[in-house]
Amino acid sequence: MKKSVEIDFIRAVLIILMILTHIVSFGNAYPAIKYGVLSFMMPAFLIITGYLVNINKPVREFIMYLLRLAIPYTIMVIGFSVMSFYLPVRDGLTQLTASAIAHKVLVTSIGPYWFLHTMIVCGAIYYTVYHGVRRYLTMPSVLILIALAMLYAGSATELLNVRAAAYYFLGVVMRQSGLTVKDVFRPSAMSLVLLVALAAMPQFHDWAYLTVLFSVYCCMSSLLWFHGKCSNSRFAVILHYIGSNTLPIYLFHPIFTMAAKYC
Repeated sequence: MKKSVEIDFIRAVLIILMILTHIVSFGNAYPAIKYGVLSFMMPAFLIITGYLVNINKPVREFIMYLLRLAIPYTIMVIGFSVMSFYLPVRDGLTQLTASAIAHKVLVTSIGPYWFLHTMIVCGAIYYTVYHGVRRYLTMPSVLILIALAMLYAGSATELLNVRAAAYYFLGVVMRQSGLTVKDVFRPSAMSLVLLVALAAMPQFHDWAYLTVLFSVYCCMSSLLWFHGKCSNSRFAVILHYIGSNTLPIYLFHPIFTMAAKYC
């Protein structure tokens, strides 16, 4: 897929918002903004991730893609798991054993790195099912089987969160339908108004699927509109760079959030 500066712009804004919401002082000072942003931020990231995954790679190249996620993920989760035994961390370890750490790495994950775990599991399912049945079935049938495989992994095992997988799958559908991000999320300034209105309503912070999808649509649409207004500016160039390097930022973002405590 041709590199998209619009997608890099969107990813940059989302990763900045993610860091902000993970800063304790920001969340305490602006709880309404924090919960409003959380309502659409990770679903938007998951949709983009599913859309960007290239399953046309040879098996060896795709395995290398998964390893580039799995190796830093494993290192970070082991470190986070060990710290969780000594620090008051939600879902932390109650016993520091090899099996307990392995369970966190391979099955449930811990801390902020669940997103990489979802990318690895969904990516493996997507690639395996697609190449296993594509030559025999039409694309709609292939997509149904991918959805069923993800649903099974989420409902019958602890490997996957069904809701997270559903957003990832929407990105897959976009990619396999030949749609661009602009085809689906039409740039509009009105979307920004609607997004702010939704995020400001506490009663919507439980976010049923349809409400989440609408908020994600408004997020993407408004960011695409904003990008169209500033695409040639230095500000946009900086965000393009950030957006094309979200993985290392995501891996090390706890450093930024901890450093914020001293600012």
